[in-house]
Amino acid sequence: ADYIARLVEASHPEAAAAPAVVRDYVTYGASPRAGLALAEAARAQALLAGRPTAGFEDVQAVAEAVLNHRLILNYRARLDRVDSRQVVAGLLSAVRPVDLDLPNEVRLEEPRP
Repeated sequence: ADYIARLVEASHPEAAAAPAVVRDYVTYGASPRAGLALAEAARAQALLAGRPTAGFEDVQAVAEAVLNHRLILNYRARLDRVDSRQVVAGLLSAVRPVDLDLPNEVRLEEPRP
């Protein structure tokens, strides 16, 4: 839930956590309902994969489908030929699934394709 909330928050250009791609190309970010839709879609993704609960990889798998029509891009995005899929990809790469400093011995594994 925290990861989803941070993704939605970072989708707003005025947010401190917004990556450059969002600040440069987004006029209006995702609404709180987008967070609810993202959580439900991630649960469905996990269920289809045979898992009882959703994980970070499920959120990442459905984020483009859920968020791409919920981001309102600015005219600069159009001029630079940037679409919402690229913005969502930038958002996913900028927002870490776990938002805390981990000891050096602990490594986060990247999701497998």
